[in-house]
Amino acid sequence: MNPTDNLLICGDNLQVMQSLSPHFAHRVKLVYVDPPYNTHRKDFGYNDTFEREQWLSFMRSRLEAAVALMTDDGALVVQCDDHEQAYLKVMMDSFSGLSFLNCIAVKMSEPTGVKMNHGDKRFPKIKEYLLVYVRPDFKGFVAIDKYKSDGWDPENDLFLEGITPDIRQQLIDLQAKDKNTEADAKVATDLLKSATLVPLGKKLQEQRFPDSKAMETWLYDHSHCIVKTAGSESLTKIVSALPHQPEQDVAAALSSRKVLFFYLCHYNRKVRQPRLRVLFADENLYKHPCDFWHDIKTSGAVAKEGGVELHNGKKPERLLYRLIKMFTREGDLVMDPFMGSGTTCAVAHKMNRQYIGIETLPEHFNLALRRLQNVVDGDTTGISTLVNWQGGGAFVTSQLLP
Repeated sequence: MNPTDNLLICGDNLQVMQSLSPHFAHRVKLVYVDPPYNTHRKDFGYNDTFEREQWLSFMRSRLEAAVALMTDDGALVVQCDDHEQAYLKVMMDSFSGLSFLNCIAVKMSEPTGVKMNHGDKRFPKIKEYLLVYVRPDFKGFVAIDKYKSDGWDPENDLFLEGITPDIRQQLIDLQAKDKNTEADAKVATDLLKSATLVPLGKKLQEQRFPDSKAMETWLYDHSHCIVKTAGSESLTKIVSALPHQPEQDVAAALSSRKVLFFYLCHYNRKVRQPRLRVLFADENLYKHPCDFWHDIKTSGAVAKEGGVELHNGKKPERLLYRLIKMFTREGDLVMDPFMGSGTTCAVAHKMNRQYIGIETLPEHFNLALRRLQNVVDGDTTGISTLVNWQGGGAFVTSQLLP
């Protein structure tokens, strides 16, 4: 077994994880666990009927084996629903070397169909949970997978010529500090020195778009250099008190709470609350997912992602994309000990992460095997367009005999 291989392993996940320890101890950056939810339903193809204490014991042994493989800054994410979420969280809170980070509610279905038959007696279930725990050296998310808001805000009506994506990122990094300094304001003002404001309408006329969809795409693609203005009496007082105004269109200053903000250098000084504050469109067009994820599509084409179908429980690639993007970098190792149809491994492969997928049921393992071969061959479903997936790569299969 090569420690750099992508692995698909068929066998009991507890035994497999224990056998991986000599090669992979302290190497796994993200563990995603999608176990039986203990629903007592019989249509999943696997045992989902346990006494609660039996289920918790089953989960404890496997989660402890997974934690033993994790890096000191890694993350463990367990997906579950109302059947066991509260009991599972209490148990996981007792683990040494793990700290609770978030309980994320994920919208997993639409309020339609059979689930609405008894909507007059109880609220239909459309959500599940992600219990997120981290190891002691966790320092924060690698990247936030923000999602596009609905519709373009027409108040974004000015274009900043000269603002490249790199300059915009530097401005974002400066604003992200817990507390800014005058030196930060000077750096930001210098970055904005060559930027000139022009009406957005003029830029749009120059483009000659074939249709409204093409125009919307262009707007979102250039949201890093499109802005709107807003009035603020408190910020007006700060700007008015500055000893001098730089000779440029937009500059930066500090609020009373030492937060960096951007303002128009040339504004109407005759009104009490002029629209001098400058807000970049990309700040509002893309939203932080927070702890309620309602934006990931879980129906329709999801059923056929990867060229395989798994009824009851198949997760959308977009969900795993968000988790992998948040907690890992290219080359990091991702593990899924309840692999199912192989969603985690397929997404990790497309995102250039190393992965280990473990599946007990041979029929599910064969589904995952077929799916990963489709990925290598250039699968076009799921997140393929998002990451410009063209195919390639390899994986190794193994079976742990009972």
